[in-house]
Amino acid sequence: VLQGERELAKDNRSLARFQLKVPPLPAGVPRVEVMFLIDANGILNVTAKDVRTAQSQSIEVKPSYGLSDEEVERMIGESFKFASEDLKARQLIEARTEAEAILKATEKAFRLGGH
Repeated sequence: VLQGERELAKDNRSLARFQLKVPPLPAGVPRVEVMFLIDANGILNVTAKDVRTAQSQSIEVKPSYGLSDEEVERMIGESFKFASEDLKARQLIEARTEAEAILKATEKAFRLGGH
């Protein structure tokens, strides 16, 4: 569970961690629904659910993990300062992911075609 305004997870603040066990499947097949709820006391509840198996995992994040006004301003400033670089990095990751999917589909087609 991350807090921040940046494009990449590594550039945001980690509030909590939890793990949802998703069975091994081909890339792009698993589907996970994530729900964020904040109650009146500022407690954040995060639930992740594997759509196929209906297995879910939740975590509660208490407001003691909040940021000061100065930290929020700094994070927002960094998001503007690095917006162009962050966008390029995300686009590179997305292009690489798409290329890998095309490569896997091509390899599968060759195997099925007997080549």
